[in-house]
Amino acid sequence: MDRYEQALERAKQGLPLDEVFPELKESVDERIRRAIISVMERSSTTSTILENENVSYSDALAWLEKQK
Repeated sequence: MDRYEQALERAKQGLPLDEVFPELKESVDERIRRAIISVMERSSTTSTILENENVSYSDALAWLEKQK
């Protein structure tokens, strides 16, 4: 049975396709990146994250968004 047929059978059974197609599984790095973005969006947005580094929330969020 090829991968397509396996995926079709799994879909019919309501099972996760990422076991047949591991490339569909979200990486740990991506989950961490999205978690950091979520925390930053919910936190109070002061003008800078690290005052010594002069990094603004909007700059940091923009950078994280581009790291896909």
